[in-house]
Amino acid sequence: MKKKLIIFLVMSLILSLKISVIDITKVWAAITDDTIKVNLDNLRDIMNENNLDIKTYYNNKEIARKQYEMAKDEVNAAQENLDNAKKTVDNFKPLEDGSNLGDLVTDKENLSSAEDILEVKKSNLGNIRYALKMANIKYLQNIETSVNKAEKEYIDYLAALSDEQLEEDTVKSQEKSLQISKIQYDNGFIPNDEYITTIQNNTDAVNKLQELKDKEALAKTNLYIMLGISNAYKVTISTDFNEDLNKIANIKYDDDLAKMLDNNVEIQLQSIAIDKLDNEIDTETTTNYYTDEIDKYNTDNAKINLQQKINSAKADFKAQYNTLMSSYNSIKSNYDKIIQAQKEYQTIQIKYDYGFVSLKNVYDAKLELNTKISSFSKDKNTLYVNYLRYIQMKEGY
Repeated sequence: MKKKLIIFLVMSLILSLKISVIDITKVWAAITDDTIKVNLDNLRDIMNENNLDIKTYYNNKEIARKQYEMAKDEVNAAQENLDNAKKTVDNFKPLEDGSNLGDLVTDKENLSSAEDILEVKKSNLGNIRYALKMANIKYLQNIETSVNKAEKEYIDYLAALSDEQLEEDTVKSQEKSLQISKIQYDNGFIPNDEYITTIQNNTDAVNKLQELKDKEALAKTNLYIMLGISNAYKVTISTDFNEDLNKIANIKYDDDLAKMLDNNVEIQLQSIAIDKLDNEIDTETTTNYYTDEIDKYNTDNAKINLQQKINSAKADFKAQYNTLMSSYNSIKSNYDKIIQAQKEYQTIQIKYDYGFVSLKNVYDAKLELNTKISSFSKDKNTLYVNYLRYIQMKEGY
């Protein structure tokens, strides 16, 4: 009877472990009146709706757009003023006694002033046009940076949740071990110090589980902050974010490198700066030997800066690719180790059923399997962080 009870407890432990490995709830992301269902694919939409930083970035972009529209209106008004000044001069009719010639002088002065004002307004419009281009790019860059942080917080939360769930398995195992040890101790099968050790192991596991629960709660809070959502919502977070690993295995680095260079924000910003500099040089009203030489050096420096940004982008992208592939190879290796550990655990359990090994051997095998599962989970999270960063870099951010 005692052995049947022990076997029942061990089989319960095994069953709970198997469930923790394979039971993953798939939750589709959607937003309703008071519920937000979060997954990796809809983080951006949730942030666009709720994140205060992104709303600030949008406002700044809109300020730049409004300033550009205002500058265009000022150019149009200056052009209209110039046209009227021209008409006034063209339609001027001197009196026979020449008494109104002074008005002609004033009209021509007004015309000259209108021409100057229009040139200033056009120049200002040009500068604001470049500022708007940069504001639009910066806006997208800031969004991508924020979304990337949210993706990292999302994966960190899932990692904390995974650690908590694994520790819950450990606590269940320790509780079952404690139950078995108590039966053994009450019947005189184990000494007091071994029973006390089992009690301490159970206490340690419970304390560690509480630490992991606190860590998971903090990770969830950080994710909520990044998303811009509050406790007023009911939030469901999908734990299934498995990407097709074939996407990583089939990456064509040279093609992605070309796309990255076309999309890279820093390269685009520097190209805009060079274009602005060239335009300023072309519209200079006075030039001489010294200003021509200074313009030449400034242009050269701007092009050097562009090349440096290209070189840096290439180096960073290659480094991220290497990091990604290293993560990919690591997770493949750890997956094979999990499969092997599961086989060993099943073998140990069968041996225990026939009395060939002790209960401690079963727990040791279970601990080894849990350790490999935890390592695999961490490697999986790292892989997705690196993959998301690689994709973001390819998109230019």
